[in-house]
Amino acid sequence: MPKSRIELRVTLYHFQENERTLAVLFDSVVRSTGLAPSQIIAVPVPDTGPSLADIAAADAVIVSGAKWSVWEDVPNQPALVEVLKEARARRMPMLGICFGEQLLAHVFGGTVVADKPHGEWGTFDMTLTDAAESDALFSGMPRTFPAQCAHNDQVTALPPGATLLAGSALCPVQAFAIQDQGIYGVQFHPERSRADYVSILDIRGQKYFGSEAVEDYAGSPAAEKAREVREGLRETPDAESVMSRFIDRIVLRKNA
Repeated sequence: MPKSRIELRVTLYHFQENERTLAVLFDSVVRSTGLAPSQIIAVPVPDTGPSLADIAAADAVIVSGAKWSVWEDVPNQPALVEVLKEARARRMPMLGICFGEQLLAHVFGGTVVADKPHGEWGTFDMTLTDAAESDALFSGMPRTFPAQCAHNDQVTALPPGATLLAGSALCPVQAFAIQDQGIYGVQFHPERSRADYVSILDIRGQKYFGSEAVEDYAGSPAAEKAREVREGLRETPDAESVMSRFIDRIVLRKNA
């Protein structure tokens, strides 16, 4: 039976270990998707082993960013991998963001590498490919648009059957899709506004850029890098529209 937008349920797999960063993430997902908080079921992967019960009543899966690389010993990642494979078998729409994009690529046969020299921290311009013009999610968007980024690793080879949809000057794979299955990965953060990024820098700037000790942060290279990133941030309305587009154009159509 077809579902309306207010009936949808989305499972959000996240890796936030700090209540403040989780609040920023959850609020940003609510705002950018246009869903009610009750429609988003947040599952903390490091604390709660993912299970098939998480997706039993879900209409879609979103996998958030994380501090890890996909080849590291991420707590409960093997269980999450099994859930993602089952979600694909059920043809459930999926959206991977940053680490989430890398994990989808890794799980489904692509390649992810560490590439700190080409890391992107701040606002960068995305450029859509020709294939994006007819893609269900990206069609109608500007050919080039700014988006928030926060990564050192990146996808270098797409999973079999995937289509490249966007890239940037430093990261050729900024978005891909296994289109016939509603599986999308985006390296940039479509849920994150400029204000969200500022909040994240206030909370995690020292850890992002290499200084773990709070007392050593002020005046450190890490603090200077955080300041540079903050000052260069731009508004990203087109990138943020990807979240609601995913709900309306991918998830709702699957449930029509």
